[in-house]
Amino acid sequence: LAMEKLEKDWIEYPILHLDLNIEKYDTPESLNNILEKSLAKWEELYGANPSERSLSLRLAGIIERAYQQTGQRVVILVDEYDKPMLQAIGNEALQREYRNMLKPFYGVLKTLDGCI
Repeated sequence: LAMEKLEKDWIEYPILHLDLNIEKYDTPESLNNILEKSLAKWEELYGANPSERSLSLRLAGIIERAYQQTGQRVVILVDEYDKPMLQAIGNEALQREYRNMLKPFYGVLKTLDGCI
């Protein structure tokens, strides 16, 4: 409670919360579905651009628009970021598919570091 009195400027940041704990991750579609659902929800808030077709381009566009619209850097919370990879242990083809999907998706975070 003392902190409330000490802090004068409570800044509200745009938050993107990705929870990968929900799915079973036994097919490539399961990861795609959860990423698609999250992106669609964020696009409702911050808009979409028809030229952003891939998952990673859509995420990059969402982060940039959230930053531009709010003037604040974007907070990104990822729960269970490695669950798809862990659940695919023993299935090399599925792990490769997930890796090919997640690498560019997470790569956006490094590219847009200035907005995050």
